[in-house]
Amino acid sequence: MRPAATVRSTLPLTLAALPLTLVAVLGAACYSPNDDVVPTSAAGDDDSGGSSSDTDDGVASSAESASSAGSATSNATSASSTTASSTTADPSDSTGSSPMETSADASTGEPADPYCGDGNVDPGEECDLGGDNALTAECRPDCNLARCGDGDVWAGGEGCDDGDGNNVLEIGACAPDCSRVIEEKVITGGNFIAGGGDFGNNPVAFVDSTCDPGFSAMFSVAGVREASESPYSGDGATDWVLQPFTAYVNTDGELVWITDETPLLGVRAGDSVPLESPVFLENDFMVRFISGMNANWTTSGSNTCNGWSSDLETDEFRYGDVTSTVDFLSDATTECDGWGTPANGSFINLTCVYCIEQ
Repeated sequence: MRPAATVRSTLPLTLAALPLTLVAVLGAACYSPNDDVVPTSAAGDDDSGGSSSDTDDGVASSAESASSAGSATSNATSASSTTASSTTADPSDSTGSSPMETSADASTGEPADPYCGDGNVDPGEECDLGGDNALTAECRPDCNLARCGDGDVWAGGEGCDDGDGNNVLEIGACAPDCSRVIEEKVITGGNFIAGGGDFGNNPVAFVDSTCDPGFSAMFSVAGVREASESPYSGDGATDWVLQPFTAYVNTDGELVWITDETPLLGVRAGDSVPLESPVFLENDFMVRFISGMNANWTTSGSNTCNGWSSDLETDEFRYGDVTSTVDFLSDATTECDGWGTPANGSFINLTCVYCIEQ
């Protein structure tokens, strides 16, 4: 055997020639100062001429194992990186899928499909107030405009709505235009007017004073109170006392007339029709009712005691038949001096105006 000193002096050289991993293995598992030192050729010295299968199996196996382990680790890391790379979606890839792409709006930038309630009037919609669409609004929840007859009261635009076919000219019903519930008002006669046809500087105020409180005279003076500029139309009315869509009854509770959109008694579709009932069933005192109007509801330019300012016998006034459903405005004329003589020859000088509940 070689002297121990020789072996120790050559051992570092041999280890230095080996890979660092093998040095660590040999140092930890093979070398001990108390054991016999194996020949250099047995330690893996290829210069000794021994075959690699005899002298390098153990060392080679350890090195190869370490190398294989490192290679396996490297391969696993590479494979993991490759797998992650292949399965991670590229945000710029149009074929990829991500939560951001589930909404057509986010991916395309185009506006959402139109719908009722989006605040825009889309095709097929009559209106759209967005969150303000409501049964009581001008625009309904289905984006159709509110209309009279839909059964819902449009706040600020309708006074009532009984539904399709139920808005009719009847007491207590909703008017056909949904403007109001049809209420009853009384039509009656005022206090008797004695004397002539001079009503002072303000004839309208004078005849109103003959009516009970809450009533006004159905009486016309040009430019002050007028019912209609054109026959049976109700156009150009001024300070007029009749209201549209209102039921007028006499003091016996009988229906005289229900007005439609034209606030005139006995008028439909621009023409005259008889009243339902007369204002008075009888005229016991032969009272003459004056109105200052022609039979067609226009203001009379004559037969008004010279504009209700004259008591002359040569001036005339026209009066109506309170018991008639047709001639209640004007029927006959007589003199303005003390109201003259009634048509039947009697001498009762009593005159009244029609008074309308307001």
